[in-house]
Amino acid sequence: AAWAQREGLHSGAFVPVLSGDRVHGTLSIYTRLRHEFSPEEVDLFRAFAAQAAVALENARLHQAVSQRAEQLTSLTRATQSLMGTLDEEGLGRAVIAAVRTLMPTAAARLWNQPGGGPGDLRVLASVGLQEPRGGTVRFRVGEGLVGAAAASRQPVFSRDLQAAPRFLNKDWAAREGLVS
Repeated sequence: AAWAQREGLHSGAFVPVLSGDRVHGTLSIYTRLRHEFSPEEVDLFRAFAAQAAVALENARLHQAVSQRAEQLTSLTRATQSLMGTLDEEGLGRAVIAAVRTLMPTAAARLWNQPGGGPGDLRVLASVGLQEPRGGTVRFRVGEGLVGAAAASRQPVFSRDLQAAPRFLNKDWAAREGLVS
């Protein structure tokens, strides 16, 4: 109310900007004189809000498609880079760089089994960590969440690392600020 008073606004129409069931926002129209909005004005505002919804939805879809195209381009580059890399450490850095492209705020580690056979998993590369070699840097297959993914050959997820009984690096994760 104070803002409207400072601006000298007296009347307002507030029209939802809708696209199907999705609410994109609200179109607010103000007047500096007291005004009762006519049904024709309300219809015009609704039509304008509907057009704005179409434009906003198109912009959202374009942004999503552009972002996905950028991700796919990055993955293609990473794949090409991986194909040209023969040493494990260089390959690990390339994989981690690709992960960071897909999720720029993520911290990540790539674990491998030296020699490709069963046995210990060791950190090959990491990104986004204060202590890249912190915490446990070697797991047996089946041990912890890292080893569980290798043993089951399926992704393993945790929404809360501190509450996950199989997550073994709780102190390190807390120092890093990692949650899931």
